[in-house]
Parts: sequence; C-alpha cells; structure tokens
Amino acid sequence: MNRIGLPSHHLPRLTEEDVQRILDVTQGVPLAIKIAAGLYIETGDINAATSNVDGKREIVDAMVRRYLLHTRSDESEKAKLYGLALIRRADESTAIAAILGLSPEQAISDYFNELSHLHRRYSFIFTEKNSPTLHQEVRHFLRLWLLERRKDPPIKAINQKLLAIYETALKAREATARYATLKERMQDAEWTNLYLDFAQQHFWLDPVEGIRALLPFMIAAAIYQRDINEEAAAIGAFFASQDIRPHYNQWWQWADDCLVYTTSNHPSEEELNALQELTGLSRQHCPLFPSWLPDYHQELEAALWWRMGEAYQYENNEKALEWYEKVCQLISEDALKQTLAQTYYDVALRELP
Repeated sequence: MNRIGLPSHHLPRLTEEDVQRILDVTQGVPLAIKIAAGLYIETGDINAATSNVDGKREIVDAMVRRYLLHTRSDESEKAKLYGLALIRRADESTAIAAILGLSPEQAISDYFNELSHLHRRYSFIFTEKNSPTLHQEVRHFLRLWLLERRKDPPIKAINQKLLAIYETALKAREATARYATLKERMQDAEWTNLYLDFAQQHFWLDPVEGIRALLPFMIAAAIYQRDINEEAAAIGAFFASQDIRPHYNQWWQWADDCLVYTTSNHPSEEELNALQELTGLSRQHCPLFPSWLPDYHQELEAALWWRMGEAYQYENNEKALEWYEKVCQLISEDALKQTLAQTYYDVALRELP
C-alpha cells in the first residue's frame, strides 16, 4: 500500500507521454528512475515526479548526494567538481586549468595529471575520452543542483572567477585577431564560443545580465551566423526558472520566439509579433555588447530590419522592400543585395499586364 491507500499494482497506468516525461526528468539514469518511481508509488501522481518542483528537486538532490558522497568534507575537491559542471564546454582547457587551481605555467605540465587524479578518485562520475571529463548525466544533475544554489557564496565565487577568465580571454582574442567588423567576429568560431561562455557565466551570477549579454549576440547571429542561435537560446532556456524582472524576461521571450530560426520567411503569428516587438525595442533601447566591445548599434538594428524584410517577403513584397532598403542604408552585404534584387524582380513581375 502507498500513502494514498492504493496498492501499487492499482496505480494509474502510465501513458507514453508520462514515460517520456520521466525520461526527460531522469535522463534515463537507473537510480533517478528508481527515485521517480518511488515518488509515483508514494503519491499515486506522476506529476509529483515529473512536473512538481519538489519532486524534481528530490530526484536532483538524491543524485548529487550520491556524486558528492566521497568528497566528504573536502571543500576544495567539491569546488573543482562544481566548476567542471558550471562551465559550458566540458573540454575548454583554459577554464578547466583555472578550476583545478593551476597557474598558466603549471597547466602546461600538470593539467592532465590533475584531471587524472580526479578521475581515479571519482571514477564513477568521470568518463575518459581524450582526457577525463564529467559524465554527461553527472553534469546534468549537478548543473540543476547548482542552479538552485547559484547565490551561495562558494558557488558565486566560482562563477565570478570563471566570468573573469572568459572576459580576459575575449579581450585577448580581440587584441590578437584585430577584427574590423562585427561579421568577422560572428564568423570566428573561437570568438563566438568564448562569447557564449562569457554570456553563460553572466547568467549564473545574474540572469538579467545574462540576457543583456546574450541578446546582442543573438541579433547579430540572426544575419551573420544563423545556425548558432539555437545553441544560444538553450543557454537562456536553462535559466528560465529563475526570478527575472518582467521586462527583461519579455525581451528574452521575444528573442527566443523569433531569432532561433535560420530565416524569418513565412513566420507564425507569434514569431512575427515577437520580431516586431524586438525591432520596436531596438529603436528605444537597443541591446548592446559590453562596453569594452564596439556597441554596433546600427548593425544590430539593421539585422532586425533584415529579418523583418524576410518576414514580409512572399507575403507583402512591397513592405519587404521597404525594410531591405532601410538595411542597405546601414550595411552592405552581397546576400542582402541579391535578396533585394530578387524582391524587386518579383514586384515588377507581378505588376506586368
């Protein structure tokens, strides 16, 4: 019998949707599934494990207790495990070396030795490819656990350290690459990766600052690196449960609704509304890059105008032309010129007798 008075074999049969929700919450990890099953048997309600905040927290807490069992009171080793979970790229060596407490000089000789030490000590939570990294499932549960505790001083200190590392790395990249344009930055994989690392660490410290850092990146990527915004949006989605001031949350929602796709052609009503709102926002309070980068105000506004042109193309070519012509006053791109020429042609063709 469970606490609601039903024998466990009389519990409601799980649907395929219920099973999928369990897999989403547990990541298919046997121990996590066992905890979820216990919650279901105890309450008779699948939502207790899959939708209820306390149920999800119970699963996460139990998994993390298992991972940290062998750290006992060794706070320095806990901090290393936390840091390895907090970083966006599990194989980013500069941040990992800092998490391990290595100076740049020590990192050259001791990097792999330090990681191997952690691997030997906590082999059940590490996997070894080219070098030891946290298991994907461990990162998943640890990150959720850390999200609930991101304001705790020890965790906040790790995030502040990582943010400083990424800002320093970005500034160094700026100094060596000497980019002439925003497009050059957005099409350099090293720069975009560092910037996404930098934006994510802002989210850990303050989601509002994370949104402020990520929005200009997503707007620029909407024309210069169209396939990367799904990855950028995933960063913001992870922090969606945090208490974010309403207007910033609205800004984020607009970007998430309209910038994750590689084109704005044939938009849904929701997507078009979000794009219109974001374009209106850019006239009054355009999201800008950090002060130590060029703000690129005009290019960011032009990027949204370009996407507005795409939204009206095929539906209202005259209106699309208005937006494309505005863009051409601010930036010059071959792809834009080709699109503009095609749109002129389509309009002229339709006006033929």
